[in-house]
Amino acid sequence: MKKLVLGGFPILAGECVFYNKKMLLLKLNKKGNHDHGLWGPPSGHGEEGETPLQTATRETKEETNLDPKILGVVQAGILSISDGRKFLTVVYSSIVKDMSKLKIDLNEVSDYVWVELKDIESGKYQIRSESFLKPVLIKAFKGKPYSLDCFADYCYNIKRG
Repeated sequence: MKKLVLGGFPILAGECVFYNKKMLLLKLNKKGNHDHGLWGPPSGHGEEGETPLQTATRETKEETNLDPKILGVVQAGILSISDGRKFLTVVYSSIVKDMSKLKIDLNEVSDYVWVELKDIESGKYQIRSESFLKPVLIKAFKGKPYSLDCFADYCYNIKRG
């Protein structure tokens, strides 16, 4: 599928999924990918016609088979990679009440774990894109998410000259 580009930037979106005050981390199973074997929340690239929220929801469903309730936006901004690429990145906070449907996609994920804040802060799990993602995960634990429309109003009301 064609990658979604918004405002000139490809989209990366994901969800910090919570259950009983613990966050879901997935261990990536993408051999040949620089993130193989590293941990992070369900996330991925946007596809043509998707909003960042739809991307996060689709990726979470594909990787975990879960349908969490989105609570709000943890962080949104431009992520600059050391190789010069830039992505419009949106990370959402969500909560799941029914764990019976949890089933990881072994093509993308090799393991999962429910973690507490202290696990993230102590470095117990090697987080992918750690300098960017670790502070976002900590923020998801400690802060109240922003309203969903805080990003949508900015993102979709841009007028082109």
